[in-house]
Amino acid sequence: AQQVSGFHQSTQLVDRTDSEWRDALRHCPVTFQRHVPGPDLRVVVVGNQVFVLEERATSAAGLEDIRTDPAPHRRATTVPPDVQQALLSLHADFGLMAASYDFRCDHDGTPVFLECNPHGQWLWVELEGRLPISAALAQLLVAGRVDPEVHAVPALTIQDLPDHGRAISESYQRAMAARNPRQSKAVAES
Repeated sequence: AQQVSGFHQSTQLVDRTDSEWRDALRHCPVTFQRHVPGPDLRVVVVGNQVFVLEERATSAAGLEDIRTDPAPHRRATTVPPDVQQALLSLHADFGLMAASYDFRCDHDGTPVFLECNPHGQWLWVELEGRLPISAALAQLLVAGRVDPEVHAVPALTIQDLPDHGRAISESYQRAMAARNPRQSKAVAES
C-alpha cells in the first residue's frame, strides 16, 4: 500500500476491459503490472549478503496485496542461486550498499521482480524472519566499505529542475504556505 500525505491506497486487480478506472486515473501517477498470484518475497541486500522473507496470505484480502492481510504467514527463506546472482549484480550496478527488493512468486515458485527500494524498510524483515540484517549493516559500516564520496547524492536546487518540475515545486511551496503561513514566512526569511 502506498501512503501519500495521509492517503493510503492498496494494490487492486483491474480488468483491461473495465473503462471506469481510466477517467479516474487520467491525471494520477499509477503503475500497472501483470498479476502474479503467489507469495510475496521481501529481499534485503546488505553489501553482498542476501536476506529473504516470504509472506503468504492467510485471508482473501491478502491475495491481492499482502499488506492488507491482518496476519500473513512469514518465514525466512532463500531465492534460487541464479536469482540471487542477478540481484547482486543489479545491486552492484546501481552502486547500492543496502536496499530492499520486492518479488512475487509465480505458479512455479519462480520469483518475479517487482521493484527496488533503495531506502526500503527492513527492520520488520529482521524481526519477523529472525535475520541478522542489523549486524550485517553494522559490519558493513565498521569495515569502512561505505564511501560517502562515491555514494553521495548531489543536492538538487530548484534551478536544477526542468520547467515542469519547477512549476510543480513552486505550486507545492504555495500550497504549503497556504496551509501554514507562519512556517513559510520563517523559511523565506532564512
